[in-house]
Amino acid sequence: MLQNLRIGQSRSYFDTQHLDFCRPNGAPGSGYNVLVGKNNSGKSTLLKLIRDLASSEQRMTIGQEARHDPDRPIAQIEWLVIGDSGKTAVSDISIDTSGTGGLFQKTGQAAISQDSFRYIPSRRPFISEFNASTSLNAGAYEHNDFLNRRSNQGYFDSNLANLIASLPLNSEKGTCFLELLRKIDPRITNINADNISGRDVLRFQSASGRWHPISDTGDGLINSIRISYSLSTSAANSCIVIDEPELSLHPQLQKNLYNLLIEHSGTKQILVVTHSPHFIAWKDICRNGRLIRLFLDDKGASQIRTAKRETLRAIERHAHGNITSRKYFDTVCKELFFSDEAVLVEGPDDVQYISNYLETLDQSALPLMGYGCGGAGNISSWIDLCVELGIKCAALYDGDKRDLFESQLALRSDRQEEIALYLLRRDDIRDKYKRDERGRETDVIHAKGIFQRNGAIRKAEKQTFDILIGSIRSFINVP
Repeated sequence: MLQNLRIGQSRSYFDTQHLDFCRPNGAPGSGYNVLVGKNNSGKSTLLKLIRDLASSEQRMTIGQEARHDPDRPIAQIEWLVIGDSGKTAVSDISIDTSGTGGLFQKTGQAAISQDSFRYIPSRRPFISEFNASTSLNAGAYEHNDFLNRRSNQGYFDSNLANLIASLPLNSEKGTCFLELLRKIDPRITNINADNISGRDVLRFQSASGRWHPISDTGDGLINSIRISYSLSTSAANSCIVIDEPELSLHPQLQKNLYNLLIEHSGTKQILVVTHSPHFIAWKDICRNGRLIRLFLDDKGASQIRTAKRETLRAIERHAHGNITSRKYFDTVCKELFFSDEAVLVEGPDDVQYISNYLETLDQSALPLMGYGCGGAGNISSWIDLCVELGIKCAALYDGDKRDLFESQLALRSDRQEEIALYLLRRDDIRDKYKRDERGRETDVIHAKGIFQRNGAIRKAEKQTFDILIGSIRSFINVP
């Protein structure tokens, strides 16, 4: 399993970056590592380094366009091997950079079994036809797949169907494979190999009872088959890397697949690279798993960040711990992890009134975080999370929270390039009304806000509020 890595002086990586991975301890989610970041933030470079170093090849190349000559690239992983007796050993695998050019000899104990490392690329279509007279084991398949994809960018997998058909499908592993596939998509009732018009073909049975060659279905099912195969045939303490598991999958099937990955990550290390919030769950990254975020800094260099466990748990306590606040853990809130900027406000009213106002002006939306932070007292935890993950953030406090605003202002004085704090001129974003004995709002205003209840901004507040919004846009650099 991966213990940690170092990368630098390669493509968008300049200063050496270091990353530790979590590993399974028996608890679901304990071996789950999820890596997020915008396109071209360095994710593919990171995965290529892992795959190159974990392969059984003794040499690897880093092309001229990827190097920062005369500085030599830094590429290293520590691989943890757990024996049958439970004894552990660490293999330090890196490259010898003493020479010149782009061909590097790997150094260290590169003794990673291909059966203990599975790599599932983002481009994973395969041909449903195969030759039943040939056989291939999982380790040989992984090695051949690595070599073929390295030499041919348009490679089309012609071996996976044969590998699945050879389980055989009525064996324990074959049964497990089908069970996992059906956990992702229950509409798949069976899968087997047959000979059709003289061709050996892998096919599946749909809910209608009809049989279909795999090649006749969409990429979502093909992706699910590839992932299910790796999960069902990999042993405990192995490492499975999955690049974009969400591809072509319906959101509900993404959720099913996520649950399956969490289940298996209790005994296997799983590294997922994703653009989908359905592959992140707060309870898992707060308690056992690890969230890793990549982004480009102002100089265009890739940076790797992880959040502290105590920061995540502070948010979990006030959001997940409150049964009326579960909305703070839904897909909308998880979009924060996929953004380079965020505007933190106190609650849903702030989000709704500001968003509606910008729409009336035909202005672009601000990246308001979810439904707000669940109260002014919780904003500091979300600020901590943004700082640790490299998300530039602006925090807006209601006017009646001046004490909290000023204390945070003093606390964050050394972070002015990353954080900006703002205070509303009024006590609240909207008018507050007296309530009757049943807790319902009356028509009697007891505190005037920036906006009236119907969403109209108070004329006396418009100029000041527009300047405030302009300052926030300028700070987070959102047009």
